[in-house]
Amino acid sequence: MPEETTKEVIMTVYEKWALVLSVVAILIPIIQWAWKKWIVQPKLNHYHTGYAYLFINQSGSYIKVESVYEALNKPISIKHISAKVEREHDHCQRNYVWSAFTSPTNLQFVGNSAFSNEIAHPFRIEADHIYCAFTEFADKDNSAYRSFSNFVDKLTNEAKHIGSPQVSYNDAFKQYATTEAYKEAKTELMNELFWKIGTYILSITAEYGKTKKTFSFVFEVSQEQTKQLQHNIDETLAAPLKRLYGVPFNMKAVQAKLDSKDGES
Repeated sequence: MPEETTKEVIMTVYEKWALVLSVVAILIPIIQWAWKKWIVQPKLNHYHTGYAYLFINQSGSYIKVESVYEALNKPISIKHISAKVEREHDHCQRNYVWSAFTSPTNLQFVGNSAFSNEIAHPFRIEADHIYCAFTEFADKDNSAYRSFSNFVDKLTNEAKHIGSPQVSYNDAFKQYATTEAYKEAKTELMNELFWKIGTYILSITAEYGKTKKTFSFVFEVSQEQTKQLQHNIDETLAAPLKRLYGVPFNMKAVQAKLDSKDGES
């Protein structure tokens, strides 16, 4: 039988190191992928411009917060955003849901600012990016709008009855403001006004995946701000007559300074 010769393959130290480095080079992206996929968790941050806007009109009392969200480590898809506001002195609460996004830019008209709005919707933030979401929050049950709609119909009928080319707007308004429809509607809106003088706690909750994260803030409502809100009530009540006469609206932008609660961002 022919002799079988066995040759032993001996690797040099450099060849062994080259093999190890090759294996490590292959494993590194796999480990990085597994780390990002299974270990690293997404983190959502919230930033604001420093102010919330307070409203009162035929839709009731509601709020807008100019927010920017940041996704760290992984992309985040925001499914829903809600807000809760608590009046500190009597612990009265209002629950709100997102209703619209407003544009960060606006057009200035005489006495008013016009913003472009879009219906609030889920959105995705890429990893280590930000998303601007100036969010308007509305009454969760829309109860204020439903209850005030009957008053709007009555006010519109009164405006049509009083308004005339032979009567100036100022004279028409004096008569309009003495009607029972106007008085009842004003009482309704004054009762609906949630924004009284005092301290409020605002909690904004963002939902993504199976996670809910809440960001909390504090703001104050001053006597001057309540006067501006009462002015907006008067503007809301005058709306049917102003539309009839083509008189521009003069709603006040009521800002409340936001402070993070307990050091939250």
